[in-house]
Amino acid sequence: MMARGRGGASGAGALAAAALLVIGLLVMATSAPLAEAAESYMVGDYGGWKFNVDRWAKGRTFRAGDQLVFNYNRAVHDVAVVNAAAYRSCVVPRGARVLRSGRDKVRLGRGTHYFVCTVRGHCQAGMNEDRRQGRVVGLGWAGLGWAVRRRPYPTSRVQIQIHAKNFVLPNSFAY
Repeated sequence: MMARGRGGASGAGALAAAALLVIGLLVMATSAPLAEAAESYMVGDYGGWKFNVDRWAKGRTFRAGDQLVFNYNRAVHDVAVVNAAAYRSCVVPRGARVLRSGRDKVRLGRGTHYFVCTVRGHCQAGMNEDRRQGRVVGLGWAGLGWAVRRRPYPTSRVQIQIHAKNFVLPNSFAY
């Protein structure tokens, strides 16, 4: 006859399974707030670009992982993802990613992101501001010079603010 003992292999297996379950629950509990933290922002809100865009981003705090939704009349605008030099010069480099759907979504990562409208004259119409020292970077639609900069200290949060000089939205842009 075989002796039956306590704490055999089956007991150790159950303990290991319980430990893995606890670890799994801890991982899920700590990552859930991160997944929920990402938000989607309609640039200009539901009013679109029919109002003073300077006010749109004031006081908003954006995080890496958040999404910007650009709504615009695709017959007269687009959104190009560019580098800092293209943003400052309003010259879109060959091979730049240009979005033309009229309802484009861009996920924000850490660092600085630049967007411009490639329609002739729009970038030059006044969006060329860049604020340094961890402050927000200028954004706008007339020149659609968009930039999102993370703060200088380690964090996944980014802030943006819109500045548009002498910006008037044409009636043809209304939906």
